[in-house]
Amino acid sequence: MSLRKDRMRKKGEAEENTEGRNQALRQLKSLIKEFHAAARLALKDHPQKLEAFGIRVRFLQKQ
Repeated sequence: MSLRKDRMRKKGEAEENTEGRNQALRQLKSLIKEFHAAARLALKDHPQKLEAFGIRVRFLQKQ
């Protein structure tokens, strides 16, 4: 195989791998977003547990 063909093949493989990685990251972000929504609903009365999952909780102080 010539060097040019080999380089083009490797470039194509790299682009495919990058697209696969990007697609997996999009799916992961979507799953995390769904998890956060479900966790917020399920644990709305237990904000400390939400924070244990790394979900920020903002408290409004009563005056």
